[in-house]
Amino acid sequence: MDAAIPDTVLTRARQVRLLVLDVDGTLTDGRLWYAEDGRELKVFHVRDGLGLKLLLHHGIAVAIITARVSHALALRARELGIVHLYQGREDKRACLSEIASALSLPLSACAMVGDDLPDIAAMRSAG
Repeated sequence: MDAAIPDTVLTRARQVRLLVLDVDGTLTDGRLWYAEDGRELKVFHVRDGLGLKLLLHHGIAVAIITARVSHALALRARELGIVHLYQGREDKRACLSEIASALSLPLSACAMVGDDLPDIAAMRSAG
């Protein structure tokens, strides 16, 4: 094993069956872009998309939870094959619990990645 990664971290990582992601600041650079007509625009990196597709290919479920609602995000999720998309959800911890329950997974098998205060409760409840 790689000496730079503690065995405890590797053990926990091997147990992950669901990756849950926030969007703004996690899948994007955190900036908010608006078109002249008021539509919200998002910029996603192709490398993140490849990584998410690889997770799905290897049987790791991927979910996205965001408090915002974005047509661009819905298109990107569909393009990547992410079926667990939850937009307009303020309580991310409750949403994470719902997803885990629907997939018959314990929270210990879930990983949550976020970058802001509304993500903390969900990150703490995940494995």
